[in-house]
Amino acid sequence: MHVHDDADEIFYVLDGNLTFFVGEERIEAAPGAFVYLPRFVHHGFQCNSTEARVFNFVTPAGFEQLILDSGNLANYDDAPIPDDPNVKAALPPAEVLKKYGMRALPPGSK
Repeated sequence: MHVHDDADEIFYVLDGNLTFFVGEERIEAAPGAFVYLPRFVHHGFQCNSTEARVFNFVTPAGFEQLILDSGNLANYDDAPIPDDPNVKAALPPAEVLKKYGMRALPPGSK
C-alpha cells in the first residue's frame, strides 16, 4: 500500500484479474475495467491470475522518472518466474518515494 501526494493513477486492465485496494474499498477488476486511484488515498493491488497486463496512467506527468530512478533493466533470463514464492514486490527506498510525492504504508495500514 502506498499514497501519492501529487498524482492520480488510472489502471486499464488488458488481461488477467486483479484486486485493487483503494482506501477502504476493494475492487475486483477483469479485462476492460478502468480503476481510478486518486491522490491522497492509500491504495495497492494484487494479481489474482497467473499473469496480468495493464495500462497504467499517472497524471500529472513525471512519475515515470521514479521508475527510471529506482528500476533495473531486466534481461529475459532475469524475469521473475510466475508463482515463485521467493519473488516479492518492493517499493523503492523512502528517499526516492519522497522525491516523487509518494509514501509507502506499513502492512495493514488504513
